[in-house]
Amino acid sequence: MFVNGITSGLTGIALILFSQFFSNLFQVTTAYPFVATGVFLALFAGLVIWIAGFGLDQKRKIELVVALDSIWSIVSILFVIFFNHEVSMVGNVLIVSVALWVAAMAFLQNRGLKQISLSKI
Repeated sequence: MFVNGITSGLTGIALILFSQFFSNLFQVTTAYPFVATGVFLALFAGLVIWIAGFGLDQKRKIELVVALDSIWSIVSILFVIFFNHEVSMVGNVLIVSVALWVAAMAFLQNRGLKQISLSKI
């Protein structure tokens, strides 16, 4: 959970601070989507780190993080499938790479949650 929170937070801050760089890299006309995504990720990171800091007895909150990570990954892949022409090839590769990273976080968090649930039986 902490790795998810830290990487989400760092990515969010980078998107906010370097939004124009990412706009150019993705070959889009406005930096707004990168700032908005960065703000979302910074808030999400705070939530994830807060949940992680309270221990693993908060099953529903961890399930929420897994669900949000899963949704992020699915929407990202759908974006690349249906709107790949809207951004550069580098942008598409970055979107897919981040989607795979986030899916890995969801998988590992879900696996950890299942192991904890099994150990309580």
